[in-house]
Amino acid sequence: RRVHGDLIWSSIRMIGKPETTPKIESHSQNGWEFIFQKSTILGAKEADLLEEALTLQHKPDAIFGRNAATLRCKDANFSIEFLPFDALRLCNFEAQNRLLKVGYGRSQLVNLINYRPAETKVKDHELWKDRKVDEDTEIKVLENLSDWTYSTPYKGTVRTYEDSKAAESLSVEDLINSKALETESGTFTVEETEKEIPLANLGPSNPILWFNETILYDDDLGDNGQSVCFLRFRTMRDCWFALLRSYVRVDEVIFRIIDTRFYHEYGTRNILREFSVRENTPENAKKQGLKIDAELILDVRQSDTVFKFLNVIPVSYTHLTLPTIYSV
Repeated sequence: RRVHGDLIWSSIRMIGKPETTPKIESHSQNGWEFIFQKSTILGAKEADLLEEALTLQHKPDAIFGRNAATLRCKDANFSIEFLPFDALRLCNFEAQNRLLKVGYGRSQLVNLINYRPAETKVKDHELWKDRKVDEDTEIKVLENLSDWTYSTPYKGTVRTYEDSKAAESLSVEDLINSKALETESGTFTVEETEKEIPLANLGPSNPILWFNETILYDDDLGDNGQSVCFLRFRTMRDCWFALLRSYVRVDEVIFRIIDTRFYHEYGTRNILREFSVRENTPENAKKQGLKIDAELILDVRQSDTVFKFLNVIPVSYTHLTLPTIYSV
């Protein structure tokens, strides 16, 4: 099956081997710790447990359950983590409804979502829907529990530094059953802002000091396309930047990119968070110049190529406020 390029080849090579200790890659700068944990995909038993606990219709082909990215500052008692289980948790419709909030006041519920992905069907669904069957045939109607494309409006898991440290020793089962997304922070808040991420500060004039990325899950949608969720991160001299992306391609139906970008200038109390959704049909994207061929489908940076051919739907800007200014 297709995979998300070099980002996960090291994990793919370990499939079928005994469980290994996760590989840790880390960097410290200006009072922050940046920790990337990478390992193999979940075994069948753990994947089945996840599917049941998160009430998913199906589970992705490759769930990198022990992969995680943690950005945290001890002095500010702040952590934001990017976790496969929480990303998939928000593919369940009931969880989406529970955490959906349209419009922000000042709130301590920092992990709420403000968008639900629209339902997507495969290109031949009308043929199956109208297919005639024998009157005596028993048809079982299944309840639609989750998004089969794994389009997730997940924005990361924000919690205190102490809770983040405590979570390091949790088992996979405990992480699957975590309620961190629904817990008030108690110490930091989120609210809407008109301030945007200063893109000029992310250019070549501000060199990258450390870069990393990790994948949370990947699926080929039953040979109907691709769904992948991943995080990219970089830190510069005076700031850090992260991109969390859920990318979905349903062949001959839709391209969808759900992005959450984070930007923080060291020594300040605010973390800017930009959430956006982009969509287009393959037909329209081709009219705009996108070449959809085997080269694109196998491109490890496929979502970057597709990005400029998609139409922006909602964009929202919020900032997370840390409880105190920390020393750098």
